[in-house]
Amino acid sequence: MADQRVALRRIRGMIALVAGCSAFVLFPLSESAAAARTAPVITTEPINTTVPPGGTATFSAAASGQPLPTVQWQVRLPGGSTFGGIAGATTMTLTLTSVTSAMSGNRYRAVFRNRAGSAYTSAALLTVAVPTSPAITKEPSNVAVPDGSTVTFNAAASGVPAPTVQWQQRPAGALGFSPVPGATSPSLTLLGVTTSMSGTSYEAVFTNSVASATTNTATLTVEVLDHIALSPSTVTVAPNVSQSFTAEGYGASGDDLGSVASSTTLSISPDGTCSATSCSATATGSHTVTGTDGSVSSTATLTVSPPDHLVLSPANATVGPSGTVAFSAEAYDAANNQLGDVTASSTFAISPAGTCNGSICGGTAQTGTYTVSAADGMATGTATLTVSNQKFVELIFSRTEVTATDGGCNADDTNIARLDTTVAPYLQSLGLTATGSIETGPTLPAAFWCAHYGLTMATSWNVAKQLAADGWTFVSHSKDYPASTWSSLTLAQKWDETCGSAQVIDANGLPGGDDMFLWPDNKFDSQALTSFVEPCFGTNRVDGGGITSAGQLTTPPYQQSVRGLAGGSCNVSGSSCATVPGAAFRYRTPSQIISAIQTLQPGQVLSLQVYLTVTGASPAYTTNTDRWDCTSPDPNYHWTNDTERYCWTDLQTVLQYLVNSGLTITQPGVVNAAFGRTGYSDQAIPRPS
Repeated sequence: MADQRVALRRIRGMIALVAGCSAFVLFPLSESAAAARTAPVITTEPINTTVPPGGTATFSAAASGQPLPTVQWQVRLPGGSTFGGIAGATTMTLTLTSVTSAMSGNRYRAVFRNRAGSAYTSAALLTVAVPTSPAITKEPSNVAVPDGSTVTFNAAASGVPAPTVQWQQRPAGALGFSPVPGATSPSLTLLGVTTSMSGTSYEAVFTNSVASATTNTATLTVEVLDHIALSPSTVTVAPNVSQSFTAEGYGASGDDLGSVASSTTLSISPDGTCSATSCSATATGSHTVTGTDGSVSSTATLTVSPPDHLVLSPANATVGPSGTVAFSAEAYDAANNQLGDVTASSTFAISPAGTCNGSICGGTAQTGTYTVSAADGMATGTATLTVSNQKFVELIFSRTEVTATDGGCNADDTNIARLDTTVAPYLQSLGLTATGSIETGPTLPAAFWCAHYGLTMATSWNVAKQLAADGWTFVSHSKDYPASTWSSLTLAQKWDETCGSAQVIDANGLPGGDDMFLWPDNKFDSQALTSFVEPCFGTNRVDGGGITSAGQLTTPPYQQSVRGLAGGSCNVSGSSCATVPGAAFRYRTPSQIISAIQTLQPGQVLSLQVYLTVTGASPAYTTNTDRWDCTSPDPNYHWTNDTERYCWTDLQTVLQYLVNSGLTITQPGVVNAAFGRTGYSDQAIPRPS
């Protein structure tokens, strides 16, 4: 009984202790629960918004994460360099009522945080504009199709406030238009059109509080399918190479009714197989491909010819010891006519040593030159694989920023190491060259343009040409920096931002335009990537650790990581500069960059990205909120409140280390060639209509 009383007193004492020490955690988070934590990942970005004075602007954002992250909206005023929190804006939708003209140019972003980390959305622009009448920006086009097809008409219009739309129709022979029920989006889709609808005209009426605007009329022509044509009509391929065909439909009058590939079934004889829109055969000789759409059919000739020789790609590649490269094999006949990709049916080997796993081949740890061979039947081809101890370092000056501004887009060189008069000559004195990126849209012939929220002056074409004369190359940083608007761009506009921007660099006589594409604000678009960036550019830049392997350089999507020489709070805990207002990161010291260079392995690339270099301590600007301090002999005390500022003396330390260690700066085009990444061209894809 006494023992029970003692136990009871102990239990009561423990309960009292817990009650009085509520700050203590009695049960630590289990390893499985801790592992379940995931940092926020942005799933919905806010988009640019235009509203009239007195109107309501709405921005929305979302993020995943475990635990569910909280949200805080922030705003940056025009000309400002930092964001500030908006009181009470802690939901995923930010609603601004009764906006004023003074708010035009504000940028809004959401910050999502949980115990595992934080994530920032892109900054969406608010434009407050006086109401304007709708203006048609895209007209619908006439359409001719076979009966039973699905048809889509598209239209668009600008205006403040954004106009609504109503589609209207006028059947053949009718006197006037009438609304199409429920057709209130910019696209009008008609399912299963019939010949009775032929001759119907359609138009879109855009309306806002100011006025209305009507598009041109577009006429629908619907005919019974009379005949089809397969393309190519004749083609020669290697055995088992899959050849794709298109099918074009025509009416009895000869009108082109568009593609009918989706409703056409392919077959092949005397042997072979067809799947969807492609056919192949094993036996050499002539084969007939038949396309059938209902009661209508057409034929094409597929000739199977054994290849005479193979061409491997890449023809030359470089890797570090034990690195690998994925090769492809294209078949050709004796007249050098292309017979198709035979990678899957080819056998790959490497000599004098090394291994191939399918078409992926690599040498041993021993440096030297290896021959990769492939055989498909009697046809063979070779490529050269070099195993090298060489390490590559790139130096990219983002936007080729020349000097600073006073915060009002007036150039100010105070305590700035200007790119053209200080940095470039120093590089030249060390025997080094660099690469500048160019945002082509705002770049002017002779004058600098105001970049980075009005805080820097970016290069002119004339200065870029002066740097090119000293060995610099220049790569594309897009045309108009569509960081948060890729999804709203047409295919032609995405071409303008990518392949087209590189062509502008070419047109100004600068080398290297298609060697690398820098994704604006690290926001990439999958359609732009596959349609334009991969064929037009050697590599494309993403922010990250800065080190890229041979495998990443030689396989799609050919993305290359860069490491920014970035500003931030200083690296001395407890000092006043350890928490610099507006600084999102820690200042990256020369020793940290040099450590990355030292850990670089053979066959790897380290890409360093620099913005604007500064000296001394920040001048007493009256309108510019940028601040820095590079005065201490200890780089750990260096700091800047702008990520895109870096101390010039620290960059000199990094450059001097490169020279002393026997490394040099290699430009993107040279790196691409070293790893066999060739064949890209900004002329590869014509501008879509």
